[in-house]
Amino acid sequence: MKYLSMIRNFFSYLIFAALSFFSSSQVFGQVIELSAQDYSALILKGQNLDIKISEAPGTSIKIMGVSDKNHWMLKNSNGKRLLIEEILKENKKDLMSDLNSQKQKILIQMPSLPVQVSGYKVDLLVENLKKDFKVTSAFGVLKFIKTIGELQVSLVNGDIAVETHTGKMIFDGEQLKLNVQNSLSDGEFKVQNLKLSMDKTQGNQQIFAYNGQVNLNQNSGSFFLEMSKGTLGAFTNQGRFEASLDDVNTQVRLSKENELILKAKTGRIFVNTNNVSGIWLNLKSDEGDIYLPGALKSYKNKQESSFKGRTPGDKTLTRIEVKSINAPIVIK
Repeated sequence: MKYLSMIRNFFSYLIFAALSFFSSSQVFGQVIELSAQDYSALILKGQNLDIKISEAPGTSIKIMGVSDKNHWMLKNSNGKRLLIEEILKENKKDLMSDLNSQKQKILIQMPSLPVQVSGYKVDLLVENLKKDFKVTSAFGVLKFIKTIGELQVSLVNGDIAVETHTGKMIFDGEQLKLNVQNSLSDGEFKVQNLKLSMDKTQGNQQIFAYNGQVNLNQNSGSFFLEMSKGTLGAFTNQGRFEASLDDVNTQVRLSKENELILKAKTGRIFVNTNNVSGIWLNLKSDEGDIYLPGALKSYKNKQESSFKGRTPGDKTLTRIEVKSINAPIVIK
């Protein structure tokens, strides 16, 4: 009985291993292995993609998920660039069916090379790559972890997460949700509708959005922001912060040696001094009121309110300059 049990367990294991193998083969198919020394860059083009790209030691590019020659083409493009391209259906109906079908799963492991990915729908995970990366897609969910190099993304609609990136970031799109953390990066953001969360990142950021929900927390460097409407939160960032706003509710919590320069039309501006003393204030509102801490009082001339001076306490390099048309200014 003991040996029968062992035999049953052995065959159960074989069946499980076989099922696991065939399941994996259905997802990725045959492994294609190429010499990385033969290529200077990787280009991947498809319609509906689910891609994972990670750095791996050695000199080989290992690719899984593109072995079907009726569906994929691999070739040299413009010299030493490896092109992996999905073969598109000529029939429009079949092409639209492909766009709505299950995503093509692709796994790539390789030494770091510059990469370009383009597609209609792209789900992408990139880990540990140390070269420039470019993505162009209509829709997508993208995640970059521990990457180095210039990161350039053009996405109509989607979610992007960046963790521990070093290098320039460029994002443009129509409707994007962006989360950037623990990075050393200069960034350019040009998005029609932007939801941005940036935490503990160092660098110079330029942000342009029509409608935005922007939250910046414990970053250092400089910010320049233009936004027409939405909300803006900037909490204990270090460095220069400059914004030009139309109808935006703004909340700021200072840290020492901040330089805050705001121009606003309407909305509301609230600044928490966060116990920073000796702040130089230069405030003016054409039609809105100015509220100041303690015994400080603004100067009123008809509808215009203004104030120039320093808050009590030891003098610091922190300064606030706010000009508004109809936005009330609150300094607490």
